[in-house]
Amino acid sequence: MALKIVATSILTLIVISLVTFAATNLKSPEDIARAALGRETPTPALVAYAEEHGLYDPFYQRYGRWLGGFVTGDLGTSVTNNRPVADDVVPRMKNTLTLAI
Repeated sequence: MALKIVATSILTLIVISLVTFAATNLKSPEDIARAALGRETPTPALVAYAEEHGLYDPFYQRYGRWLGGFVTGDLGTSVTNNRPVADDVVPRMKNTLTLAI
């Protein structure tokens, strides 16, 4: 019984992460780069940023890199403010976990 609950929970988390990752990657690589670099950034700079950050890689590779980083504690870098995501998430975890419990 407990094993079934754990397996279902893990599967649910994977599905949620996949849907969330897909939703945040619906835009083109250039649009994601534009969000990071600004609206007036010339196209060659957008393409260079997208290539540097692997945004042209297939979806499954980008998701695999993200998931691998996540399970090892690397939440990545925010495209919008170029800061580690963990710096924004970790301080809020206490309140989130308190509400979840």
